[in-house]
Amino acid sequence: MVTLNIKYLMSFSGKVLGYIHNIGFINHLTSSMKTRAYFVFYCVLFICQTLNAATENGPILAGSSTIDPYMRIVKSTGVSDLNLLITEADLSNAHKFISSGQAQDVYQKLGSYVFCVLSNDIKNGVLFKVTPSDNKNYFTEDFGVKQMTMYNKYVRNKIRLILVVTPAGWTKNQYAFGNASYSDDQSKGVPFVIGANVVNGKDASIILRDRRDTMLSSPISLPNLALDSYGVVNHYGSNVSLGEKDIKVNRLDNGSSLVFQGCNGYKNPSQQDSLVDMSINFDIYISTIDLVKANSGSYQLEFSMHWADSNDLASSVMVYERRS
Repeated sequence: MVTLNIKYLMSFSGKVLGYIHNIGFINHLTSSMKTRAYFVFYCVLFICQTLNAATENGPILAGSSTIDPYMRIVKSTGVSDLNLLITEADLSNAHKFISSGQAQDVYQKLGSYVFCVLSNDIKNGVLFKVTPSDNKNYFTEDFGVKQMTMYNKYVRNKIRLILVVTPAGWTKNQYAFGNASYSDDQSKGVPFVIGANVVNGKDASIILRDRRDTMLSSPISLPNLALDSYGVVNHYGSNVSLGEKDIKVNRLDNGSSLVFQGCNGYKNPSQQDSLVDMSINFDIYISTIDLVKANSGSYQLEFSMHWADSNDLASSVMVYERRS
């Protein structure tokens, strides 16, 4: 490696240039000496120009880029994965509530399925809608509001049902379904209902019970997302390393309810916190009044689920919780 002493060269070349400008002296230089003098002059000139060019300030380069919202369904289950047998004990318990003179309809839990979902959209979370079958046997309609039903084709019985949904939470949108906070701070998800017989986005007053409950609880108010409507849901979290193989399915209540183990993500955008559950649970509840009137036999259920993120849809079709 060759090291140049710039300070020395510039000092030396200054002297050489002084002699070069002295025409009288240059004439006394030999040809060889002239060549060396000019060589030093041009080398130093080139080095100085190069150093000056390297320190010149160029224009500031600035710009921006946008990352689209993105949601990923890591693992899912469905109604077909459930054992939805209604036993004699369940029916006997349901009859007790009806015979007690309970005026308001009671919804009894039938089963539950679960989705593991990740999203990078801290503002809008995820969006989904539940669409009933086109077959009129699988829904009822009252003043333009639809409710899903299970149907027995032999006796033409219908049993109305609703879905009670609990997302993970952690968005910064106080109007998202499943957000109990009245601010844009992150909060854990809370239940809301899909398919109740009330206006889209408004609260439904309902009584929920487990099939083994022996006492009724008081009515609760849950925001209602109407069927076939895309709701903005309080569900945010990321985990780039999470895959389907990392999640275990646990079966509860004789296989009528499914939960995930290992569906975990980060709720903090900086990912500098502990992992939390990223499951969205869907609990199926059926009308107790319809249940005690129903004949024995097989009842079918048909509906579909559609998922999106906020840049997939026009804002005019995105439904938020209505708060007074």
